Amino acid sequence: MPVSKCINCHYHTFSWIWEEAFDKFGFHDGGEQIETYEVAKALTGAGYEVKVDGWGMHNILVVSIKKDGQELIPYNDPNIKFGYTDGLACRDRGSGRLSAASRPVWW
Repeated sequence: MPVSKCINCHYHTFSWIWEEAFDKFGFHDGGEQIETYEVAKALTGAGYEVKVDGWGMHNILVVSIKKDGQELIPYNDPNIKFGYTDGLACRDRGSGRLSAASRPVWW
């Protein structure tokens, strides 16, 4: 579980889970420190092309993960409702699946 330092006081720390970067209601529905960019940075560092975008006024989500031009978020899977389905399902059901070897250790 990642731990981040508070961006306001630079002293306190808090724990969070990576799935929040894919969840419309993650990071307390956008009401607390949003760490979506940390998830994107880790994925980019592992060789993935990542797109992050806002979800209205609520939150910032990872909306696309590509490897070699192939989209890995399973938008065409009827069992996945992006933004509402657990991020683990996106990880494990994608057509290209994020390989365990290249995923960040916390993924």
